Order: sequence, then structure tokens, then C-alpha cells
Amino acid sequence: VKMFLKYIEIKNIRCISFYKKNFSKGINLIYGKNGAGKTTILEAIHTLSISKSFRSGTKANMLKNNTGFMSIVGDVYDKKNKKIAFRKNLTEQKIILDKQHITKLSDLIGFFPSIVLSPEDIDIVSGGNKKRLIYINKILSITSKKYLKNLTRYNKLIKIRNVCLKKNSSYDEILIWDEQIAPLAVCLWEMRVLFFKEFIGEFKKLWRNINILEKTKIEYKYLQSYD
Repeated sequence: VKMFLKYIEIKNIRCISFYKKNFSKGINLIYGKNGAGKTTILEAIHTLSISKSFRSGTKANMLKNNTGFMSIVGDVYDKKNKKIAFRKNLTEQKIILDKQHITKLSDLIGFFPSIVLSPEDIDIVSGGNKKRLIYINKILSITSKKYLKNLTRYNKLIKIRNVCLKKNSSYDEILIWDEQIAPLAVCLWEMRVLFFKEFIGEFKKLWRNINILEKTKIEYKYLQSYD
């Protein structure tokens, strides 16, 4: 049985004061009137996955008006039952995995993978390269701890190097950071190339099933800078 969300309990998020629901391991359909909170349920599920909404804005905006805290609790099944709890008040947040309090976001990412496609994601197709790269980074970070670790380190080093450039630091100082950045950039590039090889193969199979008359293709053009 593949991993699936068995149960969710939501308190004080947007228009929802309290909501709980059991899910099946197949396809689940959430329906209701406009403004009833359908998207908020998906938002809560995504928050259990990576601790933030797929909507733009801060987590504080998720809090229901005139409340001081929010809570999301989920039961996930993956060969055995797992529990995730995300709680936030006006000053702090807590994430608990199977009764253990975690402090690093990297410990949460990958525990309960989820991918959301929403109207805001139109930028993946029509937007610039940065939007597409953010989306690919998100997928790979959720599915690979190695990728997440390397990407986190890479972004941190890029920021440090850029500060050095703004300060007109010496070439030798900048070189120290560049020498650490280079192997990480190569590793990220190799993992992206491998991902797209697999993704393009799956895409072709799915495309043949839905449209045998039209031809299409996806290319990953990686002659770009990583920052």
C-alpha cells in the first residue's frame, strides 16, 4: 500500500474553526460551495508536508481572524501509522513527528511528500526560468534528502559569496566560497538531469495514452546559471 493521508484535523485556519475527516487510500474528492474551505483543506495538507502553504503570503495569514493559534494534525499510513502535528500561535510554531518535537525543517520534508497543482502554478509554464526551477527544486527536495541538503548548502554559500562581492572582498576570499560552490552546483545539475530523463520517459508514456495524433516533447536546457 502506498503512503496516504488517513485522517486530518484542522483548527482555526482561514474560514475553518474546526474540521476533521477520514480519507481512503484511493482518490478522494472534496467538494462544496465557493468559500466553504475546500482549498483551505488542501492548504492544511500541504502545510503538514513542508510546514507552509502553497499560497503566497506568510503563515500568519492562515490564522482564522480573532484567534491566537492554529493546529493541523494528520495520520499518515506508510506500512505503519505515522502522526504529524503542526501547531502555531502568534509567537512560535511546533512540529511533531510521531511524538518527537523537531526543530529542523529538513527533518519534516520527505516524511509526508505531497505535490500541489493550483491556478497559481501557471507560472511553471508561462513564467520565467526562476519559477520553473523553484518548482523542480521543490519536487527534488521532497523526494531526495541528498538534494535538499546540497541545495540548502549551495544557497547558503551563494548568499555569503554575494555579500563578499558587494563588499569588494579580495579575490582569494571569494575563491574560497567558489571552490565550495562548484562541486555542489555540479551535483545539483546531475540530479536535475537524471530527474528529467525519468520524467520525460513517464511523460511520453502518459501522452501516448491520451493523444496518439499530436506529438510533443519536453526539454531540459541546463546551460543556465544556478543562482
